[in-house]
Amino acid sequence: MTTLPEDLQRLADAMNAADTAAEELSTSLSDEDFFWRPDGGTRWSVALCLDHLAVANDLYGRAIESGIAAARERGLQRQGPLTPGFLGRKFAESLAPPVKRRTSAPGKITPQATRSRAEIMAPRIARRTTGFASCLSRRLLSTPTARHSRIHSSGSSA
Repeated sequence: MTTLPEDLQRLADAMNAADTAAEELSTSLSDEDFFWRPDGGTRWSVALCLDHLAVANDLYGRAIESGIAAARERGLQRQGPLTPGFLGRKFAESLAPPVKRRTSAPGKITPQATRSRAEIMAPRIARRTTGFASCLSRRLLSTPTARHSRIHSSGSSA
C-alpha cells in the first residue's frame, strides 16, 4: 500500500472524520429530530444540511476527478503539496464557523427535502467503506495534481 504524503493524508483523514461525525450525528437523532426544521420550518434541518453536503461533495468530487483525468491526458505531474490559492482560501474561510454571512446554496447543491435518511447517509457510508478519501488522495499522488491549486508542467502554469 502506498504511503501518502502528509498533505494528502490530512485530506483523507479530514474527509473520513467528517463522514464519521455525520454518521454519529445521524444515528444519535430520532427521525423527528433529524428532519426537524427550526424557526417555523424556515431553516434547514440536520437532514437538509447533511444532504446539501453530500450533494456538494459529489459535485465537487466529480469535478476534481475530471480535472485529474484531463491533467493526466496532458502529461502533467504533481509538483508539491496540495494547497489552495487565494480564492480557494477565501472560499474555505467563508465556510468556517462561526458563520459571518449567510448566503443561499447554489441550485446545483440545494438539498432535496424528499430524500430519506438512508438516501442522505448512503454516500457517506459508501465513501468510508470503500476508502474513497484514501483512493482520491492516492489518485492525487499518482496523477497530476495541484500546487497552489494549479497544475504545472515543466515549470509553467496550466
